[in-house]
Amino acid sequence: MSGVSIVKAADEKLMFLREITGNAISAIKALINREIEFDYAGLGIKLKFTDIPLKKVLNMIVSDGCAKAIKPKKVYGLPTILQIEPSSLCNLKCPACPTSGGLQRPTGLMHFDTFKKVIDEIGDYVFVMLFWGSGEPFHCPKKA
Repeated sequence: MSGVSIVKAADEKLMFLREITGNAISAIKALINREIEFDYAGLGIKLKFTDIPLKKVLNMIVSDGCAKAIKPKKVYGLPTILQIEPSSLCNLKCPACPTSGGLQRPTGLMHFDTFKKVIDEIGDYVFVMLFWGSGEPFHCPKKA
């Protein structure tokens, strides 16, 4: 092993240790303060949540923190960001949208019972919920 590759391997290990240490410190602060701040989808949109229930903080640590640190083969925890597509229908004909050219999957509306079941199962663990996809979400006739 050359001197350059040894230094490179050491740098990678040091970066990994810094990341784990930073994640651990963030996790401890979140547990103590019940606050979490993160950059939404890496877009520079800072989100801060306060007075978070313990089960939501623990889920965030398990699902996001562990996944980033150790990259397990099995997913642990529940989603912290949920995107729901209540409708794949749209009344607009935007030229760049896949809905206008015909989706390569069935179109329609999500049944309210399905939506309610998803929210009942994981709603307590989600920080951000997005209501969009390829369709117009306001097509759904029944509102929560």
